Amino acid sequence: GYRSPQEDGMMAQINAIPDAQSKEVYKTAFKALSADRKAVAQGDVGRTIGFVLLAVALVFLYLRKLLKPTVAGGILAALVFLDLITVDNQYLNKDSYQEKSEYDGKTVVSPELLPTQANLDIQKDKSVYRVFDAREAKVVNGQQRRFDPYSDAALAYHHNIVNGYHAAKLSLYMDLIQNQLSKGNPQTFNMLNAKYFVVNAANGQDSMVVNPNAMGPAWFAKGVKFVPDARSEMNALDSLNVADSAVVQTQFKAQVGPYQWDSSATIKVTNYDNDLIEYAVNAPKPQFAVLSEVYYDRGWLAFADGKSVPIVKTNYALRGISLPAGTKQLTLRFEPQSYLLGRKITWAAAALMLLLLAFGAVLAWRRKGGEKGQG
Repeated sequence: GYRSPQEDGMMAQINAIPDAQSKEVYKTAFKALSADRKAVAQGDVGRTIGFVLLAVALVFLYLRKLLKPTVAGGILAALVFLDLITVDNQYLNKDSYQEKSEYDGKTVVSPELLPTQANLDIQKDKSVYRVFDAREAKVVNGQQRRFDPYSDAALAYHHNIVNGYHAAKLSLYMDLIQNQLSKGNPQTFNMLNAKYFVVNAANGQDSMVVNPNAMGPAWFAKGVKFVPDARSEMNALDSLNVADSAVVQTQFKAQVGPYQWDSSATIKVTNYDNDLIEYAVNAPKPQFAVLSEVYYDRGWLAFADGKSVPIVKTNYALRGISLPAGTKQLTLRFEPQSYLLGRKITWAAAALMLLLLAFGAVLAWRRKGGEKGQG
């Protein structure tokens, strides 16, 4: 029936609806869905059978010596390419791309993504910051609806945001949402560099509020408090003044080297990409830097003036790094070893395949030359 067991259960509930008209609407929708699935499945089966028959015919002509190996190989490669490109085109085609001009903030696919005056005002700031969507209501299709700041990601179209929706949030960050952000802890917003808040204004429009206490993308801690476990670390955030102190679990104490806070020391972002973040540092004395980036130990590496330094889980969800005295540059690179190893294996396999093809071509050429010599 081209329906899942769950849909069969839903159909049983539909059949129990007393209103015949409503029942027919639901049943028509399910029938149309099944018909579409059937058409797709049968189309794919027919297409597969067609390619199989063409391949069989190709092999038959080759075995009957009606096609040369190079010609048969070329046709087979063309069939493989045609098979792949037609399937790929269903998922990634010209409709998947849009001209940049269509997303210039004026003409977008969804009216929901059109910038408000608050968005335009915030975008005048060219520094590195985040925005928290604190609206309680939102206008959708001309109607005002109650707004959940953790189930809507439209604001991410315009800004780096603190909240928003993602189907697979890091458990670390989800803990922070449930235990700190949901309570409105201002210090947590500060350490996440939430420089702007978007709120509902009295005139029905969106408005922005500046948070003057946002800590920025990085700063030096005056002191580090050590706690025994993750729960203690989370609880410490309830009263932590992030401008003065950082909190670290005892298990990472060895990675927090000696530091001496210096009011004249500075750290500033100079490059901010998805997989590469660079900071200019002026630190005559050793410092403990807190970075407003979510801690993730599955690929991020840190280098102080080119030398590897450990990234310390700090303030439950952020990154901390001990910088030696005299450090001038801090670099963070996302280089997951699993990806790098996989890429090396892929290149090695590709190189091996090319060498085998070249070796086979040389053998075929020599054999052909030998047959001509004997003739």
